[in-house]
Amino acid sequence: MKQNYHSEITSGNGRMSRSFILILLLAQSSCVMGLKSFPAIITSEELSAMMDLDYQLFDQTPGSGWRKYEGHPEVQIRLLTEYIARNAPANHTLLWHLGQRYAIVGDYHLAIYYFRQALLDEAGDSFNHAWNLYVKGTIAFLTRDCSQLKAHISQLEKLPIKKHLEILYRLERNFHKPYSMLISYQSTS
Repeated sequence: MKQNYHSEITSGNGRMSRSFILILLLAQSSCVMGLKSFPAIITSEELSAMMDLDYQLFDQTPGSGWRKYEGHPEVQIRLLTEYIARNAPANHTLLWHLGQRYAIVGDYHLAIYYFRQALLDEAGDSFNHAWNLYVKGTIAFLTRDCSQLKAHISQLEKLPIKKHLEILYRLERNFHKPYSMLISYQSTS
């Protein structure tokens, strides 16, 4: 039976889980990039050890995990993809960083997909609302929707949490430049 990406695949509970769908998309995106195996700069022992790192070491520690490969976004994409599939399919920060790597290599379509997966449930949480404005502002930049970018900046300016406002200002000031020129390879934002 042939399936398309938008058809609903049923299982015991009637739906495929979001995590399973995400794992399928991660596997597909790796194949699209032609990364059937890891580049020679990563040994199998190193890869195995990296996949066993806890989240803090893999994602949040400078010079560790995927960040060790600064300047090699394709390698970072593969590492993030593998780590997410094995360890944390619903971690919004990992999904955000994967989206950033795709944006850096110019694949805005996949970047936007992963950015949308990084959106949080706001439910009265001002941090989550601020985060979502940052994510949506970045998506507006990638889709070249200047009015939406400005609207998200304006909304974020009104909130007490300003963590990502400077990055959105940078995107606005450099609206016609590629994302890769505005965000560093090791960006944590």
